[in-house]
Amino acid sequence: MSDNLAALVNLKNLTLSLTSKHRETFISCPPQLLNLSIKASFWSYNCISGNVVVSAPKLCNFIAFGIFPVTAGVPELENVNISLQGWFENMLLTSREQFYRRLTIMLLGLGNAKNLTFDLESIEALNKISKVLVSLPSPFGKLKYVKLPRGFEESSMSSALRNYLLGGSPNATFVTELPQINGVEDSVVDANRVSHTDPSIEGTDKDQACSSRGERDSGLWRSHEVNSEFVGLLDRIMHKYPKTFEHFTTKNKKLCTMNLNMLCNSLNDFFKIPVANVDTEMIGEYREVFSYLQFQGINLSWVLDRLNYLEHLRFSKPLISELHSIDCRIDNAKTKLHELQALRVDKLSEIDKAFGTRGTNLAAGFMGDDLLASP
Repeated sequence: MSDNLAALVNLKNLTLSLTSKHRETFISCPPQLLNLSIKASFWSYNCISGNVVVSAPKLCNFIAFGIFPVTAGVPELENVNISLQGWFENMLLTSREQFYRRLTIMLLGLGNAKNLTFDLESIEALNKISKVLVSLPSPFGKLKYVKLPRGFEESSMSSALRNYLLGGSPNATFVTELPQINGVEDSVVDANRVSHTDPSIEGTDKDQACSSRGERDSGLWRSHEVNSEFVGLLDRIMHKYPKTFEHFTTKNKKLCTMNLNMLCNSLNDFFKIPVANVDTEMIGEYREVFSYLQFQGINLSWVLDRLNYLEHLRFSKPLISELHSIDCRIDNAKTKLHELQALRVDKLSEIDKAFGTRGTNLAAGFMGDDLLASP
């Protein structure tokens, strides 16, 4: 398919449907492509066992209909649109929630978005897993706006979801409409429309507006142009585990670079998650990501061994949960102590106003204080 697509050099808009079973899907898009939509039916969900890697040098706008792991190989994405409307069909809510956490894996590969748009079902899905989001850093470092759908009030958003979306981009804001540039709204593609299009490949000859990209904040690591903040991390990995990249292929430079960035993004998150917050699903998700990268030639036996040990440590006995419970009680006690100390200061201030310094000293002392004190 990639050879056929590459021949369509002037194609600007493309919709793809993922249906077949792939361990890895590498999509090499036409060089002029601006707008890409990928649809994954719910029933093909378990067939997509690997990462979907998109190579499109000028891609501006990306729509995802459904949940699937994806990495967009561009420095920035002007607009990312996430839609789950109708994806679960008639599945019960209790059954859906087991899939919601996969959204965080998907969004990890779209962390270079500038404008992020959710439909009602996707933002509500994230809101329902707020307990999971508490332990996850924000994957979005270049975000400007998050567009919320009709029917979802910002006031109903959990603080965990707010921090997850905006924590990596302090100047980003929530909006109900994206700002317009020269009278044209930034989001040139509509997720609601995608959910009703023919799943076959489609394209048009119309050029779509795309705002200019900023300069890429990149660094060079072993001839791979990776995010600059990852160079030091990759060097530390090489120093500590020199066999990690021993068999890492360099035939496809773009794919290698995307895999390195995915590795570093995943490890950055991995390093920041408290052991007490780890559950079996999280272990499985990280194992899936690291196993994919291992399949790509990156020897991650050292981190997979850590996952196995964490699984044993966390779940073979209830000791970690019991320790976490004690720590929570200590934190609660510290908070309560701080509140009581503040109340005490206020009360002493009231006594001082009513009785003066002498009354304040006696209030916290003993009956005979100062009676025999030297003048």
